Amino acid sequence: MKFSFFSRAVGVDIADRSVEVVELRQRGRSPQITALGRVVLPAGVVERGVIKDRPALALALREALRDAKTTDGQKKSAGIAPHQIVFGLPDSQIYIHSFSKPWIQIPPKDEDLGAMILAEAREHIPLEESDLLISYKVLQRTEMGLDFLVAGASRRLMADWSNFFAELGLTAEFDLETIATFRGIFPESVERPVMIVDCGAVATTLAVFDRSGLRYSRTLPTGGEALTKAVVTALKVDYDVAEEKKNEIGILDPESQIFTILLRELAPVKDEIKTTIDYYEKWSGHKIHGLLLTGGGSQLRGLPEYLRSNLDLPSGIARSPFVKQPIVYLEAIGLALGGLGKRGADELTMRAGVHTGSGLGRRSSLRQYLSNNLGLVIFFAIIVLGAGLLVWAFQYRRAVEADQATARQAALDAIPVAPAVPIDNPALVASTTSPLAGQATTTVRTLEISETPTGWLNVRSGPGTVFVSVGRVNPGEVYPLLAEEGEWYRIKFGNEGQTKEGWVAKQYTIIKN
Repeated sequence: MKFSFFSRAVGVDIADRSVEVVELRQRGRSPQITALGRVVLPAGVVERGVIKDRPALALALREALRDAKTTDGQKKSAGIAPHQIVFGLPDSQIYIHSFSKPWIQIPPKDEDLGAMILAEAREHIPLEESDLLISYKVLQRTEMGLDFLVAGASRRLMADWSNFFAELGLTAEFDLETIATFRGIFPESVERPVMIVDCGAVATTLAVFDRSGLRYSRTLPTGGEALTKAVVTALKVDYDVAEEKKNEIGILDPESQIFTILLRELAPVKDEIKTTIDYYEKWSGHKIHGLLLTGGGSQLRGLPEYLRSNLDLPSGIARSPFVKQPIVYLEAIGLALGGLGKRGADELTMRAGVHTGSGLGRRSSLRQYLSNNLGLVIFFAIIVLGAGLLVWAFQYRRAVEADQATARQAALDAIPVAPAVPIDNPALVASTTSPLAGQATTTVRTLEISETPTGWLNVRSGPGTVFVSVGRVNPGEVYPLLAEEGEWYRIKFGNEGQTKEGWVAKQYTIIKN
């Protein structure tokens, strides 16, 4: 981790429904918030991380910076007037892929490793080859090989955001929303794995972090607006009334019709969280310590209790040690911390027009550092020859480590523990009976495999590219459609008497009936 003194950084978090800005200044070892601002965006200005109305967004960002206040609520006289900012690329536009390679497939030269990872990303990330930009890191070395994590983003999208900020006289450095949010909650690393559940307006992101940083991430295409729309449909009321009833009642009153509607919509999300937890724990061999909820959707009344009782994990609302209110400014704080150099080792970092990577292969991180920073190493080697400076550096490092240990423990202690008393509300306990049980299907639907870039299509063990391939099917072949989940269909395939079930991507199929 880098340390800087008397420097400033501004984090800008632009979501589909809000703009949040935070200015941090580094004074000694302790960053301090000097100003923060927030503006609510109307629908249609930004949609799933894509700018739709540039003038309206520019106006909102200027307002957030101009009217920024200090932490005690007083307007800062000059607002925030940055030349450089750190901007969080939205989760809905970032594709995360984790995979493993045996040692026999690892290139002998580290400089060829990036090309191998880029080829893997092109196969699994749904972006055109010319539009794909990646950042990757080596998660861990094993006896069998290397585990990787790669993030992909659109070059055109990043260029569009860069141009937008340039039109306002700002130079933008990019960060990843998920990583910045975690950094805003835990300025230091955590000892045990935790899952961040970001309940956004249009999507929900699940991300697992441990002492090495981000380990796994996936985004579900369901957010708070889907819950509101379900109330609109069921009760035949307008959107504002449905939103008000959803926020007022939540899932605390089993006698309410709202309770039943929301629980039906939340059940698949809860199941996806459980599937993700099981997958991560099996893959990593480590247990997840607890869940922290962020995003506007996390304010749904009864949601932490619902997840806590169904998943048997400590669950609570996330907050930053820099502000008193939960949830607000988490990402913007994390972005500003990144601008001050408070990044974890080998973090994924997106840069416009450049592929980035870290933790390369067989060389230790020390050898990699020496290779990339030889001049700097020689300079510091000369400096540390002074006995007085060596003693000071040792004492300073001990103080920093003590501060970090205290911060880590305080952050972990803030996660609420599961209640020791039984839950009196049985309606919040997971039911083994689906809300749709008893709705019989009388017609067997089929689908046809369409043309693919490879001439064949992988059938996977689960609905996502993180699941292993269990077979292949070919264009023109027709199979029974068993189930649908997100952007995936489950089919029955194979020879007669040896049939199997698996999942294929919707984009390469055509429904027949």
